[in-house]
Amino acid sequence: MPHVTGSPGSVNILPLDPPEESPDALQAVSANRMPWLFGIFSVGIALLVGLKIFFAELYVELEQRGGNERSRLFIGDEIVREIGSIETAVYRLALADNPPALKRARQDIEAQLGTLADDLAKPATPNGAPRNPAQRRGARRDGSRIPLRATV
Repeated sequence: MPHVTGSPGSVNILPLDPPEESPDALQAVSANRMPWLFGIFSVGIALLVGLKIFFAELYVELEQRGGNERSRLFIGDEIVREIGSIETAVYRLALADNPPALKRARQDIEAQLGTLADDLAKPATPNGAPRNPAQRRGARRDGSRIPLRATV
């Protein structure tokens, strides 16, 4: 029979007290639950390891994409710099007032256009790293450096 507690105007019904169980019965119930608890624990650990592997792969893919984007930005930046130096050489060509200066300016423009064409024609390195920038700027096709001369 349920216990009734409270004031005379309200009735609160409490459940019956659990029956007294022997220690042997409690050990039997605990023994029956142990495989279930171990199974749930194993599933949880497997799920945790699976999520770790999944997110590790995503992280590696994200790092690769970031490296590719950095390489693209570097190559684009180098192309823009090369075009800017060609533009500067064209302005120097307009300011040249004697035939040797005109010849030097034309050679400079041709060398820079050749370098730009080579850079655009060559594929990127296999690991996505940019090619050697020291070979790009101010280099002739034979590898010698183009002297920078200021015209007045």
